[in-house]
Amino acid sequence: MFIQSLEHLQVLSLSDSQFSGRIPNILGNLTKLKFLDLSFNTHLYASDSDWIFHLSSLEYLDMSYVYLGKAQNLLQVLNTLPSLSIIEMENCNLNELHPQNLVRATTISKLQVLNLVGNGLEAQILDAFHNLTSITFIDLSLNNLNSTPLWLSSCNKLVSLFLANNVFSGSFPSVLQNLTSLIYLGLSENSFDYVPSWLGRIKGIQYLNLSGNNISVIDGSVTSILGNCCRLHALDMSRNNVQRDALGDYIQPGCVRHALMELDLSNNEFNDSLPEWLGQVENLCDLRVYDSNLVGTLSCDMMTKLVNLEVLELSNNNLIGSLPDCFGQLIKLKALFLSSNHFLGVIPKSLEKLVSLKYIDLSRNSLSGTIPQSIDQLQKLNTFYLSNNNLHGKIPNSFSQLLNLHNLDMSLNHLESLVSEIRWPKQLVHLNLTNNNFTGSLLQDIADRLPNVTHLLLGNNRISGPISNSLCKIDSLYNLDLSGNMLSGKISNCWSVTQRLNEVNFACNKLSGVIPSSLDNLPLAWLHLNNNSLYGRFPLSLANLKHLLILDLGENHLSGIIPSWIGNIFSSMQILRLRQNKLNGAIPLQLCKLSALQILDLSNSNLMGSIPHCIGNLTGMISGKKSFVTQPSEGLDILKGPIPRGNQLSSLDDPFIYAGNPFLCGHPRPNECFANDSQHGEVEDEDGKEHKPEKLWFRFGLVLLISVCTSDLGL
Repeated sequence: MFIQSLEHLQVLSLSDSQFSGRIPNILGNLTKLKFLDLSFNTHLYASDSDWIFHLSSLEYLDMSYVYLGKAQNLLQVLNTLPSLSIIEMENCNLNELHPQNLVRATTISKLQVLNLVGNGLEAQILDAFHNLTSITFIDLSLNNLNSTPLWLSSCNKLVSLFLANNVFSGSFPSVLQNLTSLIYLGLSENSFDYVPSWLGRIKGIQYLNLSGNNISVIDGSVTSILGNCCRLHALDMSRNNVQRDALGDYIQPGCVRHALMELDLSNNEFNDSLPEWLGQVENLCDLRVYDSNLVGTLSCDMMTKLVNLEVLELSNNNLIGSLPDCFGQLIKLKALFLSSNHFLGVIPKSLEKLVSLKYIDLSRNSLSGTIPQSIDQLQKLNTFYLSNNNLHGKIPNSFSQLLNLHNLDMSLNHLESLVSEIRWPKQLVHLNLTNNNFTGSLLQDIADRLPNVTHLLLGNNRISGPISNSLCKIDSLYNLDLSGNMLSGKISNCWSVTQRLNEVNFACNKLSGVIPSSLDNLPLAWLHLNNNSLYGRFPLSLANLKHLLILDLGENHLSGIIPSWIGNIFSSMQILRLRQNKLNGAIPLQLCKLSALQILDLSNSNLMGSIPHCIGNLTGMISGKKSFVTQPSEGLDILKGPIPRGNQLSSLDDPFIYAGNPFLCGHPRPNECFANDSQHGEVEDEDGKEHKPEKLWFRFGLVLLISVCTSDLGL
């Protein structure tokens, strides 16, 4: 190996190089090596660590994502490296080392950084370390720790300690109160339920993350602890069980008012209004209290004092009243998230003063009125969500001046305009106008107007006329929803140009003609063409859409047989709807190969024969208790023969599911199956002669699907 000749080598970095196999012991010949990085070679492993023993000059060792579970003497060997200052061993399977002989095995007095993230470690193995008097950074996240080692209390220089994603519970480890040099403390994603008052003694702490615990009891209050932490810059207490009383009503005068800049109290149980003392935290720039059962109105007395606020997130609460006009005074605001509340009234005109705004989410409220014409003042706006309100009127043409706008969602309102008259900025990527009252026809130059759009959602409006051929020229298009409109004419055969289209929904229109063959060039996962007047045979071109998850061709005039290749091609298909067409022939047995299928609806067609027994083995099917075989139309024959048994259909034990099909037999129907009932291919007449089975017309559906003009199939 050539590397043995590099006897003067001091730095060796081979990270993320796709090496595999055992680490060669010959690396031990590089006795002058100071820096060794073998990280992110996930197929590399060490059967022992004797070769490390010879690297007496080593200062930096990174073996992250290398398998070290067999290197049983690893920690003892590390103890022989007096110059070692940084150890990075993330996700190395160190939990497979035997801890019984490791007590105080490692006393690396110069060690400054210890990263043992994601090793499944339990507390016992940490006893291998001792006398880490120079340590400044320890990350033991993503392990199985429920206690901390006693030696931690002597780490007087420790600046950063991360114990996230372990199995701690109860109060914080008392050993932490001696770590007065701490600046960063991460205790998130554990099961702590109690915050001790001594936390306030760590006066130099700047970043404190307590998120994702079960904290419900605070010794004193949040404000009493904050009053002592004069340098605290960021506090995250989100995703706990903190109630409003635990926050306190008054924050002590002092330095924390000037220091605290980021506060996250989201996902708690306040059931009250925002505390007024927040207005005293004068340098607060990021305030997040979403999904915390906040009630009441937004107080201008408090809001106007937060003049440095850049991010305000209060979504998913129970706030009421109108949006205060005083928002216009928060001139540094960059992100305003107020979705899913109960705000009323109009969008305040004062928002035009917030010229730094990049993100606005006012969706899922009860806002009314029109969209302000002065919206073009927000030149930095990137994302604007107004969906699910009661807005009406036209979309201002000033939107075309928002040159940085990429995401716009105005769905589920009462907006109205001729869709051809709306002017958009060319930078738009996501445009959602579904469920409004837009009329007129699609622009013939829409590809020039929206050249970068990936999601164009115009469903459930009153748009008429043909589908514009220009849509085929938008190479960036990924999701196209024109469902629930009054579009007519044929679907153009022009889709070979668009190479990224993944979801197409033309359902519930007045489209006619055959399904265009050019759709087979698309990487489609969803194809909804239901509730139109399409005709012709089941298109062979669809066989190229190997990644289809949803195929809905129901409620059309398609004819011919269901091709058997469906079962061989669509291995990932979850929904297949062909109901209410003019299809004939038998149900192909190959449908039983659709192992991922959840919904199969072949009802109201002219199919014949028996239900394949193997259908009962489609274990992913969503069971419906309403109607397995629906009532037949007058004058039509119905299903006959045994009801298939299997993992799926065996759970459908309500006889009503099979109502209207008296010739079906077997559980759960009262009539038993006789020997000749089980024959599926041929039957005998009274003379003993064999005949082809009579044509059986039926409606067939494994779940009850109520056809509505929507892209949502309930998944």
